[in-house]
Amino acid sequence: MNILCRNRFSSTPGLQKSLAEKSYLKIWLFLMAGILLASALWMTWRSWKSSVPLEKTLAQPGLILKNINYTKTRHGRALWTLSAERAEHNQETGITLAHKIRLVFHHKEHGDILLTADKGRICSSNGTIQVMGNVRVENRPDAILTTSHLAYNEETGTITTDAPVHAVIQDSIINGKGLVLDTKEKIIHVLSDVNATIEAEPAPEKAQ
Repeated sequence: MNILCRNRFSSTPGLQKSLAEKSYLKIWLFLMAGILLASALWMTWRSWKSSVPLEKTLAQPGLILKNINYTKTRHGRALWTLSAERAEHNQETGITLAHKIRLVFHHKEHGDILLTADKGRICSSNGTIQVMGNVRVENRPDAILTTSHLAYNEETGTITTDAPVHAVIQDSIINGKGLVLDTKEKIIHVLSDVNATIEAEPAPEKAQ
């Protein structure tokens, strides 16, 4: 994976080495959580649609579901769990709105990754999903990323935001404005106003 920045970094010594060893994997895990959220919302919406009789859906174009909890498993192991306080599906527009979203991705090697947001918007006609309002991704105790909104486009395989992004990764801090993640090429573009403080590993003591 590559991180491309259209601005200058300010950093402590050892920036390139520290970014390669500490930041790449964590940021990738963060944004993979966004992809997982997109998949989770999409699959959950399909399950809601198939579980509600067509005549009931047509009679209630503003169908509302509450206290949603959906777990995706594979070979008996939980992959991710999506919960939301409420979801509203409009049959006429094909748009689903989810409120108070919480997605936990259960990662065997790196621990649970938690993504929370105030709202999610799924548009079935063009395959786009947006999460907005206090978007926060955590992989404790090492890393936290926050922004105001993210958008996922199923056709292009990209996650984008034009909002400021703030990430704390172990002892390092990365700030920027605007981000594009190409999930196919595994490249992250940080668009502007990039500022990073990367703590270098202490030099080994010389033998006496």
